[in-house]
Amino acid sequence: MRISYYTWLKMDKIVTSLMLSTVVLWLGCSKNPTNEHANNSLSDDIANNQEKTPHQGTKGPSSFGSNGLPAEMLSYIKPFAETNNFQGSILVARDGQIIFETGIGYADRDKKKQNHLDTKFHLASVSRVITSCAILLLEQHGKLQTDDPIAKHLPNWPRGDEITIHHLLTLSSGIPNINTLPGYFIWSKSKQTPESLCSKFRDLPLEFEPGTKSVHSNSNYNVLALIIEKVSGQPFGKFLKTEIFDPLKMHDTAHDDHSGKKRLSNEALGYRPTGKFDVIEMETPDWTVKTGNGSIYSTARDLLKLDQMLANKTLLQAQAIEKLFKEYYPQNGYGWFVGQDSGSLVANISGRSPGFSAFWIRSVNENVTVIVLANLYSSATIQIGRALFALACGKNVKPLQFGEIEAEQTDLAAIEGTYQFGPEFYRPNGRVTFEVSGRDLFDRRGAWLIPAGKHKFIHRIYWSQLEFFRDKHGKFVKVKYDDYLGVRIK
Repeated sequence: MRISYYTWLKMDKIVTSLMLSTVVLWLGCSKNPTNEHANNSLSDDIANNQEKTPHQGTKGPSSFGSNGLPAEMLSYIKPFAETNNFQGSILVARDGQIIFETGIGYADRDKKKQNHLDTKFHLASVSRVITSCAILLLEQHGKLQTDDPIAKHLPNWPRGDEITIHHLLTLSSGIPNINTLPGYFIWSKSKQTPESLCSKFRDLPLEFEPGTKSVHSNSNYNVLALIIEKVSGQPFGKFLKTEIFDPLKMHDTAHDDHSGKKRLSNEALGYRPTGKFDVIEMETPDWTVKTGNGSIYSTARDLLKLDQMLANKTLLQAQAIEKLFKEYYPQNGYGWFVGQDSGSLVANISGRSPGFSAFWIRSVNENVTVIVLANLYSSATIQIGRALFALACGKNVKPLQFGEIEAEQTDLAAIEGTYQFGPEFYRPNGRVTFEVSGRDLFDRRGAWLIPAGKHKFIHRIYWSQLEFFRDKHGKFVKVKYDDYLGVRIK
């Protein structure tokens, strides 16, 4: 039995907006290296485990050292692989030339099938980049404009004369997030279309006035997929294939509408962490429920082809690419998070969906790219990707210390409790309860904490940094969760 998709879905409703609310710390290619420690973004969440024998201590194969990766990069990646905190593909490129690529761990642990460079991974929210490119391609062909009201292409859409395509691209439409709706679990078990997805939220009230702010909602990209179909006259997946994937020779990339049929060749199975260092297979949805926002699968090499199209402006013209990376809301472009580092434009996109995670970061000016794809539901991909990006840009990065540290049992018992956070936390005014499970500390929302120093831990799902503090009486009363402070209330 695999981890139920429903257990993931319950927690998904809690922090689905976190990817946009997190402050992005850039590790760009500036000439003056910094010691910034990247913060982890959250987009989805996960709940408690179900019964299954996990893969305990089964470390997958890797090709460490076979591709000339500098020693400091090896020392950074190696602990993640050796503790079952990464399995997937990694690619690092400069000026379109691959300087390192490798497959690590297993695509299928039961069959001992290894991850290779041609292994296909689901991209989760990284798919939004491709949907954004499709919209800009249609604009380039004169089929639509990003300032069009959506009513022009979707007649009779409620308040469609007030919501524009630009609002959808920047998550500023006010349309409620489909992932948080009560029926989402049922819908995720069967094949969907852009039309059927949009019917779930089309008539719901807007959560805020269009254009007044940007709030994460996957529904925006469901609507964009529907507009692509209406304007092009083709199914979403076919349009992507004929207009983007085929011209760029991205032959291992597609919109996944094969769910329920036989598996793809070289397809990775999805897993999630359990315990401190084990993994367990995770049930995945019918990926059509994520059409437009998370339905694409690909390989690292294929994504590099798309990356270099953006660098060389071969499919999309300069004007379209400029719109893609413009900052419309704080750190928010069209499908990308964007920001400046010492005058250099840096863009990244991350995503997690059941069993998978992905991270893609690129320096627009220096043409340095890092792509990290994983068949493991963990934000370690962000941590690894940012570190490799910094190293590729000539910066010094201190490896994380974890895996060999044991926490004091008396400290764990004393830390156990509920901590209250403020309005700036990932889930505004949220509470997090930590409890002792065996000899380890457990976040009741569904993940174990890895000891990383005295009273310090790494959250194994989100890869957030936690540190607990005592008062003058020796009682643990506060926790620093990334950059947010929580106060113990019980």
